[in-house]
Amino acid sequence: MSDRTPDRERFSLDLPFWLNGTLDADNSRWMEAYLRAHPECDGEHQFARNLLQLTRSLGSPIPEEERLESFRIRLRSTLPPPAKRLDRR
Repeated sequence: MSDRTPDRERFSLDLPFWLNGTLDADNSRWMEAYLRAHPECDGEHQFARNLLQLTRSLGSPIPEEERLESFRIRLRSTLPPPAKRLDRR
């Protein structure tokens, strides 16, 4: 059965912020103490850390506006030419 105490909920909610360095000092110390006191949470911690590293590795150094324009150009080049208009008089 899963432990869903308030402290466990706090750990799960704050974990991503702690890993990316946006948690304040007091909450960071709380997270570190919680992990020391609850080694069973290490799996969740490691999974979240690996997910963050993977997500960061998939990022692009090319600005989004340039990537979108490149996508539009490639998309236009794959479209078939417009059908010729047939006048039926």
